[in-house]
Amino acid sequence: MKKRISSLLLAFVMAVGLLPMSALATGDHAVTVGFTVVDCLDGEIEYMRKELTVTPGLAKEYLDGEYGGSIGSAVEVGPNDVTPIDVLVAAHIDKYGDAFTDSTAENYISGFDYVTRMLGEDSEITWTANGIMPAENGVGYAVNQYKVKDSDEICFYRMSFFSYPSWLYASFNQAEAEVSEGEELTLQLGFCALMDYTSTPYPAAGAALHYLKEDGSVGDQTEWTTDENGQVKVSFDAAGTYYLTCSGTVSYYDAMWGMDNQGTLSPAYCKVTVTAGTEEPPVEPEPEPTAYTVTLPSGDGYTVTAREGSSS
Repeated sequence: MKKRISSLLLAFVMAVGLLPMSALATGDHAVTVGFTVVDCLDGEIEYMRKELTVTPGLAKEYLDGEYGGSIGSAVEVGPNDVTPIDVLVAAHIDKYGDAFTDSTAENYISGFDYVTRMLGEDSEITWTANGIMPAENGVGYAVNQYKVKDSDEICFYRMSFFSYPSWLYASFNQAEAEVSEGEELTLQLGFCALMDYTSTPYPAAGAALHYLKEDGSVGDQTEWTTDENGQVKVSFDAAGTYYLTCSGTVSYYDAMWGMDNQGTLSPAYCKVTVTAGTEEPPVEPEPEPTAYTVTLPSGDGYTVTAREGSSS
């Protein structure tokens, strides 16, 4: 009997060992994030923002690589942690469905710590989390190191490292907002620069806002421009869904090269849902008093004033 129990236990341990890492992680450790891909080279949003629910270890099911190495210092990434490479894989599953498998994944994505191909196209690629390039002790995280948190905004950028002016990676403080017709909405536009590991985005002053088309291409310029603090107030007269992006060139201190520089803002993304205003029901006017004349038997008369419909 003891031998039989031992055999069953060994078989169970071996079966668990064959499970992918995402199967070992419980559903409680999945995170829901906003994800966007920006093509700086073509000046468009290549993958319009979506909210994705991502499980730990997802990238390992499709790509060869290990979590935690090899750019900069090694970072311990546990079986319950989600990283940006997991989010990127989740976006490919969302976009390509059954065409994206463990045998075809390398046609779409190349790299596990330093990505050189995404959405099936090779290029130089960088990324941000919540509008900045996250780092620890001055060393930036690789895509297989940063631990993504619930509600993070993860954005990948197709770019060129040696473009001039340099690209500045722009983002709004709200990826999605909801207002009523005519209601004013205040947005903050910020940016970060390559290898400039600031803890918050810099304000993008003097940037022009544009409408963003549903296919991710940039549409007409609006009348709105950010102020010196990167803030802008917008409002919409009609209900509907509006997408906003930006353009502009701003001055900044380039930490990568150690000098003052100018940079071109990448497209940013903000979806604004405008709801119809609620109309107050009309107020019914108070009825005018009605005058009645009552004749008494004595012949004297007097006037009684009462509201129409009153029984008294």
